[in-house]
Amino acid sequence: MIVLGSYNLNVEDMTLSSNVNEFVLEPKVFEVLLYLCNNPDRFISMNELHDNVWQGRCVSDAAVRRTISKLRIIFNDDHKIPLYIKSLPKRGYKLICQISSQPLPPNSARLDVDKNSSPQTTSLPFANATFNTENDITSSIASDNISSKFTLRNSQNSRRIIALLLFCIFVYILVIFLSNNDGIDSQVLTQPDQKINHEVIKTLPGVKIAIAQSSDNEFLAFSGQVNQYSGYQIYLKRSVEENFTPITKHAFFPLGLAFSRDNKQLFYSDLKQGGSSLHSISLAGELSGEIETIVDNFFKIGDVFTSLETNYVYFSGQKSITQPRYIYRYDLKTHDVIKVTSSSQIDYVDIKGAISPNGRLMAVLRYTNQENSADIRVIDLLNDNVIFKYYQDQIIYDIQWKSNEQLIVLDNDKLYSLDCNDKANVKLLETTPNLTAFIVDDTEQFIGLSMPTYIDKRLFIEQALPFNNWVTNHIYTSPSGSYFLGSQPNNDSKLILSYNDDITSMSQLNTKSNQITPLIQTEYSLSVLASSPNKLELIKLNKRFALYNTETLALTYISSGDDNTGDATFSSDQKNILFSLKNYNGWEIFTYNIDSQITEKLLSEYRYIRAYGDNYILATSNGWLFLYNIMSKDRIALNHQLSDEPNTRWDVTSHYIYWSSHNLVQTVLHQLDISDINNPVASVKTFNYNEIRPDFNIDHSNFSLIYRQRDKNNSELIRL
Repeated sequence: MIVLGSYNLNVEDMTLSSNVNEFVLEPKVFEVLLYLCNNPDRFISMNELHDNVWQGRCVSDAAVRRTISKLRIIFNDDHKIPLYIKSLPKRGYKLICQISSQPLPPNSARLDVDKNSSPQTTSLPFANATFNTENDITSSIASDNISSKFTLRNSQNSRRIIALLLFCIFVYILVIFLSNNDGIDSQVLTQPDQKINHEVIKTLPGVKIAIAQSSDNEFLAFSGQVNQYSGYQIYLKRSVEENFTPITKHAFFPLGLAFSRDNKQLFYSDLKQGGSSLHSISLAGELSGEIETIVDNFFKIGDVFTSLETNYVYFSGQKSITQPRYIYRYDLKTHDVIKVTSSSQIDYVDIKGAISPNGRLMAVLRYTNQENSADIRVIDLLNDNVIFKYYQDQIIYDIQWKSNEQLIVLDNDKLYSLDCNDKANVKLLETTPNLTAFIVDDTEQFIGLSMPTYIDKRLFIEQALPFNNWVTNHIYTSPSGSYFLGSQPNNDSKLILSYNDDITSMSQLNTKSNQITPLIQTEYSLSVLASSPNKLELIKLNKRFALYNTETLALTYISSGDDNTGDATFSSDQKNILFSLKNYNGWEIFTYNIDSQITEKLLSEYRYIRAYGDNYILATSNGWLFLYNIMSKDRIALNHQLSDEPNTRWDVTSHYIYWSSHNLVQTVLHQLDISDINNPVASVKTFNYNEIRPDFNIDHSNFSLIYRQRDKNNSELIRL
């Protein structure tokens, strides 16, 4: 037993426990924690963890960071004010809590796994644990169904024999259990390889973004856009009616919908950046369409949900751009807005919530921007304690309660039930492709929202700049799965990024012969930031800045895996890379010399940078733009702000600044003419967000802008 602050680490069964909770650790999470325990007086670098925990296996730095993030979630630790795990850029990680234990067995940081074997990964969303081998799954099942506990320390053959025996016992018990439980809903316990029957619910054509059903099944509602002229509105129908009827006229983007538990009101959030609001519609008698605004002046309001206490309505809200997104509660009687959840980091976003049928528990879906991961926490509303945590290294779309003990969870692979009492009791359900939201009614039927499948036209449009010369220069066709087309200076080729079968590829497209030459294939995230005439591509690979030489195929990393990277570009003379990193002092700009490979600090307090002749265009972390004079070190405020929304880009060419923004309804391309620095002139181009996303590329040599156009099909409501 190892004591870590207020937690006890049991080496025998890989559990970490406190006075309140007990967590079953994943094997790699356990190994990393144990290695940190064995080396308590120093920082452990990323490379050392690769060598000693992963033992030479080819895994990304992001996998290591995700493992550390899982430990922090279990410890409820804040990386800015850590009590357990401290990290320093370029140095690594260190346990800083008080550690006491009996002597650890030799090589205890390594599990007895055959290095030459490559077992197929089986990822089951067990509570707080993702088991990665047959032995891990079997030993977990054994601990729940058989009183004996097995510690598998013998040879590989012995482990396989024990695993096989335990598996046979488990199957035998499961068959007996199912044969004696005829009353169990067969759909809920559907095995992953079976199909779930579903039917399309007759609605209206167009894009749908949210669904809700009253608890008495009297009303069914959705929000969406039937046509571009009506905008996004809310549509409602009674159970006895055939068709849906619009009940709003002036909504902007109603992202969240929820009926009160007494079925007398419908609540919806209207997401409009900088001015989001929460509204109520009475369902009593004939629908009058009268709408009451109950909360406004929030920067963002998203998900809406209700509880047994009919005077309460909950929502996911962000009061300002500088604050995290929390779960709030609005009291319809007192009109008070109370913050329910809390976080010390702006990277934590509470995007969804749900109240259990008995009204006592609240499940919260929290998304971590930096780690690109999600976790579910269950809060006891009576004492405000977190009684259950579940981490998943994968995006979760939706959560709903099936009972007072069981959640239904939807991610991009599956729909599954999650038992909040028995952490190892997870029943997987197969989901329908493109399902992004669902509701569960009293008859245990699922109504899911199937988002539109987009027709990949493989069309990239090149438009001449500036905006007053907005004509189409060229239309390029590209391979299936392409999502980015970039120009290479002084060359007849284009760079293509495409995504197929979980592999991201970067290729060259010869615009004359249409011949495609592969350059990079990777399972990691990949983006192109800038191109140089010297056949160098500045890319971001697995969140690290790197230079890729398209002639020699050499890859040179500029930043490390521990760096929190921001923006990057070439200098005006193409001899340096200008890039930003975030550390404990905030954002800083660095310069990297391509020939000498020397990195030096350039500026502080800025996140974005572009070369502008001999000077720079800079932007703060909030996106406010400035012209910075290198000689005088003076800066001139341009009084415009870059967007912080995902997938947006910006660039500088000639005396123009270009950037994109969006509000999920419209994509806006911005142009700022700074030829007269004392009187900048702004103009915009606006598009439908579903057809043109805010990702674009500037062709500096041809003074043009390239974006991708796509079409969409209707989204549907389906009954599972």
